[in-house]
Amino acid sequence: MIAMELQTVETHEWEIPAYKLDAFKAKIAQANKRLARAGLDARFDVAYEEFERQKNVTQADQAVVSNHAPVYVYEPWIRATLTGPLTLRHGHFTFVARLVPEEAGITVHSAPGQELGGYSPRGDNACDHCQVERSRSRLYLVRDDRDDTIIQLGHSCIELYTGVSPKGLWSLTFDEELEAFTRNDVEGGFGPRHYGASVDIVLAYAFAHSDKGRAYVPSGMYSETSTVSMVRTSLFFDINKLKDPDRSYYRDKAVEAAGHLADTDLIAAIKASVVETSEDSDYGRNLRILLAGESVTGKNVGILGSLVKVYARQQQIEAERKAHPVVAGYLGEVGERIKDIAATAKTVKYDEGNWGTTTFLVAIADDGHMLVWKAHRALDIESGQRFTIAAATVKAHETYRDVDQTVITRANKFEVVEAASASEMS
Repeated sequence: MIAMELQTVETHEWEIPAYKLDAFKAKIAQANKRLARAGLDARFDVAYEEFERQKNVTQADQAVVSNHAPVYVYEPWIRATLTGPLTLRHGHFTFVARLVPEEAGITVHSAPGQELGGYSPRGDNACDHCQVERSRSRLYLVRDDRDDTIIQLGHSCIELYTGVSPKGLWSLTFDEELEAFTRNDVEGGFGPRHYGASVDIVLAYAFAHSDKGRAYVPSGMYSETSTVSMVRTSLFFDINKLKDPDRSYYRDKAVEAAGHLADTDLIAAIKASVVETSEDSDYGRNLRILLAGESVTGKNVGILGSLVKVYARQQQIEAERKAHPVVAGYLGEVGERIKDIAATAKTVKYDEGNWGTTTFLVAIADDGHMLVWKAHRALDIESGQRFTIAAATVKAHETYRDVDQTVITRANKFEVVEAASASEMS
């Protein structure tokens, strides 16, 4: 029997229609049998919780709809919580990532809970064991836990290098197979790795399905249908087989996406927003590789589509800068006690913890300087309100996103003066 360890690293939740529960459980049971056949002791343990989801009844549902108020029905859903995905180990070797070839290079998909620790993938198909570079569909990064070095191995060379058969590697990405159960609009479905599409078309549909990136829903947030799920439906499914109102929705989004696709300046701007992501992260590296090609595999449609969220955030920051011009430089010297400060709150976050309320405040002083204050203290101030501070001490001079910020501490006597106008808050 192969001596391997599967260690849990995080918890995942999936919200599935109740009618798919039996199929979901069968999938989990099948996975556990595969683990057993591979000689592994670990199992996927899942907890199930029932809940209801509200749905608007339409004429297409052959229901009587009030002329004055919408009528709702409540559908039974199941929240499935499992421990995993799992980290696959054997002896002093840990499988940390799977590599997926794309048109312009290799994308990296790190296993949950794994970090590359500064290692930068080479972007080729070569195996460090056999030293052969050829087209490979299965390529992995493996860490030697004795010295934290990372090596790149082809599937056929894993056993030769580590002494372990590569059985069980599918468990690193088993969560991808469960995503299909969260869909309630397609019978039969399709697998994310079986299709490819134009880079520009994926971005156009993602932009349409996410309210121009402002309402992008990640795959892990299953209280709503994820944006990538809707994009895949638009790309790979015959929407004429859907029932209204879904069919009408997807037809409208097809028209909207066509308009975005025709706006070449918009598509170019979305692509250019990749500079807001780190080149040293899996996410940033993968996006740059995908954008360098003209098409993307179905496996990476979700990563590419998420760029519209980055673009929307970039546009929001730019709009805020124009609405609230910020001057360069700092308010006071470090260590100086400054008095009679008037400012407008831009961001106010209140976090409740074991030690009470922690407030994070970002504001623009009347003279245009950016102020930042954080303390274990509650304020009666909200975003958009103008307020005064009797006195505060300058703690530090910092720069964030090319904007100078004066970090203050020991601030006292906060007082709201007035709420900002609607135009100032937009």
